[in-house]
Amino acid sequence: MTTTDIINQVKEIISTVTPEERQHLIEQLEQLFHEPEYGEILSQCPRCECDSVVRKGTSKGGQRYLCKGCQRTFGHSTNKVLKTSKLSLETWRKFAECFIDGVSVRRSAERCGVAVATAFFMRHRVLELVEKNAKKVTVNRGNLAYIDETFFPINYKGAAVPDGVKAKKRGGLRKGKSQSRLLVCVVMGVTSTGSIFHQIAGYSSISKNTARLALGDIVTSGCTVITDKGSGYVSALKKLGATTGLIILKMTAANLRQSTHCTLKPNGL
Repeated sequence: MTTTDIINQVKEIISTVTPEERQHLIEQLEQLFHEPEYGEILSQCPRCECDSVVRKGTSKGGQRYLCKGCQRTFGHSTNKVLKTSKLSLETWRKFAECFIDGVSVRRSAERCGVAVATAFFMRHRVLELVEKNAKKVTVNRGNLAYIDETFFPINYKGAAVPDGVKAKKRGGLRKGKSQSRLLVCVVMGVTSTGSIFHQIAGYSSISKNTARLALGDIVTSGCTVITDKGSGYVSALKKLGATTGLIILKMTAANLRQSTHCTLKPNGL
């Protein structure tokens, strides 16, 4: 999924929120900019997320730690958005409002008083923070999940287009089996607890290897997964220890696509 797809998804969701919900989203996003207090004891490495850490001296009045996993030292400001940024916290707060409102990069630069290139990198930094702090979805034992896949065209923007790739008109996907290698497969799922997840599963159609890699950190042994007749899912889920079922009713499959795929692809691509 490209950055443009993520931005379109955010705009689609933001257009339906109330002013109170908008303010809550801004406050949640601003919390990602704040650094922990120096008195707070850190128990996890911000780089590899290892829980085995020990104290290792101080620097500029702040406690330093050593990670036994990656053997690197870190402090309270490691991997924080304001550690290397020369912009003020107020500028980042203004950009948070622009991000929540779905404002373009150029308009965000005007509101925050920065260059367009700076606003571009600020947006990507915010996306990294959102992805890093997003709650991981896991289908535990006894829970149910509906899984299906969708496809996105490969975005060659800013890169050289490989030989043999012909231009196409706007709207719709490329036709023909020979063009399947130009599509990115994304596995989508909805759990019985109301969570939605999506994971890139390589190019072309889903296979047992790509399905196992995509669902390995999501599906656990003892859960039930409802999917289509794709043989790749059946083999992969069997190895993961999940109970599988098939979507027989066309209406069920259609509702799944409408509730997940269309959210990611508001333009109907």
